[in-house]
Amino acid sequence: MLIYSEVRYVPTDINMMVLRGADDKYYYIHRLLYDQAVILSDIYGENVSELVKLLSGSDIISDSVKEFMETVPAPINILGAFLVLVKGELTSFKDMVGAIHVMSGPINLRQMVKYPDYIRSNISFSLSITEEYSLAWDRFFLTAIEYTEDLYVPKTFVPNNGTVTAMNNGRDDAPAKPVEDMNEDELEDALYDALFNVPTDLFASSNDPEEESTETEVPVSAPDPVITPPPAPVEDDGNNSVTSVKSGLSILESL
Repeated sequence: MLIYSEVRYVPTDINMMVLRGADDKYYYIHRLLYDQAVILSDIYGENVSELVKLLSGSDIISDSVKEFMETVPAPINILGAFLVLVKGELTSFKDMVGAIHVMSGPINLRQMVKYPDYIRSNISFSLSITEEYSLAWDRFFLTAIEYTEDLYVPKTFVPNNGTVTAMNNGRDDAPAKPVEDMNEDELEDALYDALFNVPTDLFASSNDPEEESTETEVPVSAPDPVITPPPAPVEDDGNNSVTSVKSGLSILESL
C-alpha cells in the first residue's frame, strides 16, 4: 500500500508509516512494502538503469520514472522504476503513486526481480491501472485522522468561538491559555500537568474531616457472673441445737 496526500494524516491502519517528501507532501506506506523498498534501494540505488533494464529489457528511463524518483523521498523512490511496466505514459503524479499502490498488491516487488526473464516479460499493466486505486485511497482517508498541531495536547472544551484551551485540571490557580499562544515548553508543561498533576481533592472524601468524630467506641463486655457457694448442710442433735456437719477431713483432725 502506497498513498500520497498534500495534507498530513495520522493513519489508523496497522503497520502504516508516514514519510514527508522534499515538496512537503506526505506518503503513507505499509511496512511490508517499505521493507521491500529498503532492500531494492540498497541493491539498485546507485544504478537505477540496471533495475529498469531488468524489468523492461531496456535501460531507457522514462519521464514518469524520473519524476517519481526525484519527488518521492528515499528509500521508497526506488519503486518508481516499476512504472516502466505500465504500457503508456503517466502524466499525473498522483496516478504514478496510485500505479505503484496497485502493483504492490498482488506482486511482491522485491521478489519480482528474481523471476526468470520469460516471467518478467509477461508482466505489464495498462493505463486503466490509474482507475483502481481510488477506492482504497478513499477508505484510507475516511479512517485516518487529520493531523493538527494540538492533536496530542489535552483539552477541556472547545468554545463556540473555536478557541481550544489547555486543560487546567479544574484548578483555580492554573488559568487556561489558548494553545496557539503557547510556546513549546508551555505545551510540554500543559501536557505533563494534565497527565500527572491530578488535584488530590478529586479523591477526598465528601465528609469534612474536621467534623468527623475522633472518639473511639470501646465495646462493653458483660460482668463476670458471681458464683455464691451453697450453704453447708446442718443436722439436729435432738436438743434443738443445730450443729454443722463435719467433713471427713475435720473428723480426721480431731482424732
